[in-house]
Amino acid sequence: MDPVIEYVFGVGDGSTTTWTSPADTALGGGVADAIRLDFDGDGKVDDVLWDENGDGRADLCGLDLDDDGSPEKWFSDNGSGVWGRSEADPRAESPHTPQSADGHLVWTSLDGTSQTATASADVEGTRAMIDFTGDGEAGDLLYDRDSDGHGEIVVVRSGGRVYFDTDGDQRFDQVLIDHDLDGTADDVAVPGEPGFGL
Repeated sequence: MDPVIEYVFGVGDGSTTTWTSPADTALGGGVADAIRLDFDGDGKVDDVLWDENGDGRADLCGLDLDDDGSPEKWFSDNGSGVWGRSEADPRAESPHTPQSADGHLVWTSLDGTSQTATASADVEGTRAMIDFTGDGEAGDLLYDRDSDGHGEIVVVRSGGRVYFDTDGDQRFDQVLIDHDLDGTADDVAVPGEPGFGL
């Protein structure tokens, strides 16, 4: 079971409401330590509350303002229950974010085989070109957004597919499929469902 994170909301008048939710996202490493939610009111569950220090209470709120899957603006509680204090992006500074020191990313193919790829720096972490499809060409893009040395997103070069490790267990457990290659996902599948495999 994922850890439970406590978080507080208020309207700025001193009264607050405390909530708890199971962590569903790993920002500081391989263990779930954040909660995804729609904080900015755009109707998408693309923002996060992060328990950065691992004490069971959310410390930071990250807003994904351009809907690219990564928060651009960070806030902490200003003391009144309002997430109103602007913060620098903590991911580059977090003591809980291990970096891939050896320049490699580990990933698991769909058949369960552990693989290693040479990594390069990326704006939001690290990345590597891999042969995910098994066609003999390293043309698929592996991303490691939390810089823990394990890739959690694969963009397949052909076929309109993006694979995700959503629970941080180092296995891909969800795929978005763009059947007509128009740039918009048409379908989603998980292991065991038709369409999950290549």
